[in-house]
Amino acid sequence: MTTDMVHIVAEALWKSDHPHTQILWAGEGTTSHNAYVRRARAAISALMEPTEEMLSRGSSGSSQYAADLARHTWQAMITAALGEDQN
Repeated sequence: MTTDMVHIVAEALWKSDHPHTQILWAGEGTTSHNAYVRRARAAISALMEPTEEMLSRGSSGSSQYAADLARHTWQAMITAALGEDQN
């Protein structure tokens, strides 16, 4: 399943690779489109584990519980962006 976020990232990657073109974003099912969707999924997947800085800001540095909650929330959002079921 390709989620809205995967499509948004795939299109952003395509536009980054083709900044001065008048060619429109490739249609679903084309080889180019599928390649950008794979790249988008890889980029989003790379965000699955938040950095310590992200956790600190997400929890206001208040406690380990808050950091754990921030991590869980972040990972749930990334999982949703990928269209995967949470375990």
